[in-house]
Amino acid sequence: MLAVDTAADACSVALWQDGQTLHSVSQRMRHGHAEALVPMVCTTVGSAGRTLESIDLFAVTVGPGAFTGLRVGIAAVAGMALAGDRPTIGICSFLAIAAAIPMEMRANHDVLIALDSRRAEPYLQLFDQALEPVGPPWSEPPETVSGHLRGRPTLVAGNAARRLHAAARIDDLRIAATGDLADPVIVASLAAARSDQARREPPAPRYLRPPDARLPPPARGIRL
Repeated sequence: MLAVDTAADACSVALWQDGQTLHSVSQRMRHGHAEALVPMVCTTVGSAGRTLESIDLFAVTVGPGAFTGLRVGIAAVAGMALAGDRPTIGICSFLAIAAAIPMEMRANHDVLIALDSRRAEPYLQLFDQALEPVGPPWSEPPETVSGHLRGRPTLVAGNAARRLHAAARIDDLRIAATGDLADPVIVASLAAARSDQARREPPAPRYLRPPDARLPPPARGIRL
């Protein structure tokens, strides 16, 4: 399985087989995913002594995240899967980051994932200790997030976690000692557990707000 994450401030790839990581690579970047991804895929597959034709399943994070990054990852995975007539599966970025928190750390805690939306309001989703969602994702200023919590000790993770933690000032909220971005190895393990959901169609991105870019209105005809 080849797993890809370009949803946020990194470009990451992992090759995974039967519970083992054959090779993985990750590079922090805010822009430039389109130029970096394919060379990283080639390096990862080649370092493991495999070829793209040997991949059985392609997995990719589907957001929420940066609009351009999401499109880069999903389009690349869709193209590679189409070329090899292989299925794809999309993994929610919230879940990928939450699943990196060890089970013993999550015990008796809720898990709040806060992702940078590149606006004042981060993308948010709350999970219970078993990583079952507690309601749908949402977006709001960090200062008002306490109204969505359940009065339980809560771990916060994600690339907006520190900003949220500083602004929210909630006693039972502490930062999880794990990575702030999706680990492609975690993405691969989640995809393996959900391989029955793989499809030949490209996975759909998960957006929580419309894009900033807008198509211009149609030009009016000129009367002569």
